Amino acid sequence: MNKNKLMIGLAGITFGLTILVQIAHRANVLGGHGHDARIAEATDLVLPGYFNLVNGLFLALPFLLLAVSVFLLYKKPNARYLPLIVTLTLTFSIISMIMGGFGAVEYHFGIFMVLATMAYYNSIPLVSLMAGLFAFQHLLGYFFAPATLFVYGPGDYSFLMVMIHAVFVVLTSGAVAMQIASNKKQVKDLEAINQASEQTIQSIIEQLVGTSDQVDLTARKLTTNASSTQSSSEEVKHSIQKIREGSKKQVSQALNSQKILDSFSRSIDEIETNSRNIVSSSKLMTTESTEGFQLVEQTTEEMGRLSEAFNHVKQMVSSLDSRSKEIDSIITVISAISEKTNLLALNAAIEAAQAGAAGKGFAVVAEEVRKLSNQTDEAVKKVGSIIKTIQSDSNQANESVSIGQSKMADSLNSVAKTETKFQSILEAVQTLDNDINKTASTSASISTNSQKILEALDLMQEIAEETAIITDTTDDQSVKQLQLIKDTTEIAQSLSVEVEKLNPLIQKLQGSTSEENEELIEDLIKPKRFGFKKKAAVTPV
Repeated sequence: MNKNKLMIGLAGITFGLTILVQIAHRANVLGGHGHDARIAEATDLVLPGYFNLVNGLFLALPFLLLAVSVFLLYKKPNARYLPLIVTLTLTFSIISMIMGGFGAVEYHFGIFMVLATMAYYNSIPLVSLMAGLFAFQHLLGYFFAPATLFVYGPGDYSFLMVMIHAVFVVLTSGAVAMQIASNKKQVKDLEAINQASEQTIQSIIEQLVGTSDQVDLTARKLTTNASSTQSSSEEVKHSIQKIREGSKKQVSQALNSQKILDSFSRSIDEIETNSRNIVSSSKLMTTESTEGFQLVEQTTEEMGRLSEAFNHVKQMVSSLDSRSKEIDSIITVISAISEKTNLLALNAAIEAAQAGAAGKGFAVVAEEVRKLSNQTDEAVKKVGSIIKTIQSDSNQANESVSIGQSKMADSLNSVAKTETKFQSILEAVQTLDNDINKTASTSASISTNSQKILEALDLMQEIAEETAIITDTTDDQSVKQLQLIKDTTEIAQSLSVEVEKLNPLIQKLQGSTSEENEELIEDLIKPKRFGFKKKAAVTPV
């Protein structure tokens, strides 16, 4: 529409020039001016009667064509025959100008003006039509006498001059046609290049959409798994803290039990001493036996509490082992995700290499994804090693607790026997004379069993201390593991943020022109892509 509008404007200007030429020659404004004397001759020439009629008709024809062009421009701006009407308007405007100027050579230059103007339409048939009409005008003016005045003016005009006019018209129209053909070829080549570029850009957009969706899905899965692992690690941390507190209580109870058994051992020694003097110290022996029996009952109660503490420790160690296995399974899932991410990064790098210069941006993205995958894999390996250590220590603690329980059972049996013996002592006091030898033997047995109890308590104390050390170490490792999981979560969140930033750019690529797409792709392949910060080393708590 803009092209037709401009050409109609030029046609209007040309027709205006024709009107000026007609008026100037009617008013004899140009009399005496020109390259020859034919204009001056025309002022004295007696015009034939049909001149004004024919001249008026050829002046009205371009006016009517111009009016039709303007009407079509506003009613049917995309009409296919509108360029033809504009071409005829320009052609007949120049023919009317030549007729109104009495065929002066100066106005023949208007032919070259409108031929050059027609190049704007890029239509060889229209240029050929215009050139053909001008050629027909000149031939008709030469061979048809009544038309000679309208084309060449008064006087003689040689055939050689006619041929010179024709040659220049043909050369001019041919040059314009060649320019149009060359322009069309260049436009066709540019359209082919543009189409190829659009196909390449569309392929890039499709690959960007696929990669963005896959990265976003991976980041979401990684965030979900990291959150779940973090929650499990928090529970493990709390469990370990409870185990550590229980271990400390166990050590404290073991120390208290050792003090009690030390006191019990001293009492047994006193019983042995008193047994040798039982004849003269029967009453004292009865008193001491009663005290010893009370100590045995107290010991039995303490041993029962100690057995319950052992059972609690065993439950905590079993819970720790179960949590470690759960963490190990989660780590296996994270490792699988890392391997898939690494494979996706490799595929993206291959696609980027195939895409050439346009895929440099994908190469950068693939490299960043591969680095993230490698970092995740390294973190998973470290956490897996820590979990294996925790499981090994947990197994050792479980074995130690089992041994402690066995020893505790033996100790409980020994205490029960001691209680029985003390009951026998009380009965022996009543029958002191008959059972004095039994009392001495029982005292020796009690002394031996008390020594075993002391040894068992020492072993229990060592186990409790080792358990406390293991729980401290496990707690430190769980803190490190928790920090690694938090780092993984932050990386996944950063990856999701970058994908959210990439989605609007992809949408803008899909809705923009090829030139805008090229500018956006240049922005995509800039070196700066993702802004992940390097995490500081984890400091043990």
